Amino acid sequence: MIPKFLNHIVSSLLVRNAAPETPKDVAVDATAAPGIRTVPSVRTNNALSEQPPHCPHNRRLEMMSGDWFQAWAGTVEKPNNDLLVTTSGNLVERNNEDRFRLSCTADGGIVAGVSDGAGGQGLYCGDWAERLLTRLPQSPIDTDTQLNEWLDSFWEEFQQEFKERARIDPFLFRKFVKEGSYATLAAMWLRPDVNGIKLNALLYGDSALFVWRLADGRPALRIAYPDKATTFLHDPYLLNWQAAAKSEKLEVLVDFAVAPGDTIVMASDGMGQYLLLRSLYGTPLAEQSEIASQLAQEVEEIRVSHPNKLAVLARAHAQDHGPSFAEEFSVIRQGFGDVEAFAKFIGQRFQKGLLPNDDCTLVIVNIGTDPVTGFPLTGRSTERRSISIGKPKMVGER
Repeated sequence: MIPKFLNHIVSSLLVRNAAPETPKDVAVDATAAPGIRTVPSVRTNNALSEQPPHCPHNRRLEMMSGDWFQAWAGTVEKPNNDLLVTTSGNLVERNNEDRFRLSCTADGGIVAGVSDGAGGQGLYCGDWAERLLTRLPQSPIDTDTQLNEWLDSFWEEFQQEFKERARIDPFLFRKFVKEGSYATLAAMWLRPDVNGIKLNALLYGDSALFVWRLADGRPALRIAYPDKATTFLHDPYLLNWQAAAKSEKLEVLVDFAVAPGDTIVMASDGMGQYLLLRSLYGTPLAEQSEIASQLAQEVEEIRVSHPNKLAVLARAHAQDHGPSFAEEFSVIRQGFGDVEAFAKFIGQRFQKGLLPNDDCTLVIVNIGTDPVTGFPLTGRSTERRSISIGKPKMVGER
């Protein structure tokens, strides 16, 4: 039984974890009831365990290929997920509030992105992250003026829609109106033309963007955002429908030329930290690019002198004698056969202390060559190869 003074807090958690809006191209279990639902609890290893609500966003994996690229994207909930208590006293797992998009444009380009709903504040942050991605335009957003004009085209619609949902509880309504909804946004546009393939990107918050180029089979870091490791030590900049985006918090990449053998990676912050640290500590100093060397020096200073979470992760990576980054990156470039394999990959690295306990989302685009065969990607029409949704996990399973 939950004390009365906690009812509003629990209700807030439940509404925040109600069934999110679902993209049209995602297959959803038609038998699953919307919102929070529970089934009779069962005993597992002498601990109370029950099935969490079915959420199509908790685990998703998507693959796509074309005549000049091979791509995949996936998201899984954090390995040691939080448990919520319903007003009836049942246990349910919190929903993953990360979102991703991987799609083609009419002219043969790619629009993709990662958005991390900041569930620690505001309401409906996962839904706001989803709205940001589904409303990405076909052409790049290159300035703060364009960014705010784009937000102006749909923020009020979102506010009205979710204000109505929040009316079920006066506390939730006041919280939504007062705090709004928060999310990061990392978006990219890739387009082929007669001069090659150009990359444009918009970055707001701490969701990461990396570009690695293969040289003699070894990945060399060419682009890194955040470009300073200390960014991960501070609260990220976030987009909220309540306020205009600020120009000083926006980073853009304009017409960056990518080439066959390049791999473009977008990641939520926890996965971005893992990839950055793995690349720095899993690559010999003599083989690191200039960008990587600068980041390695900064991270090493954090590792030896700072008592923070990033320093703890850096120390774990420095002591780990597992596969080299080149070997690890080969696995990541190829992708995973299903979403459960991706979740296992995440869980194993979390158990070793190499990855923070956070929802993990990746978007990978390989340019020009097949990551498995190494042969040029030619003669393929654009094809969405698979979309899969992981089955709900029993509370207590890892």
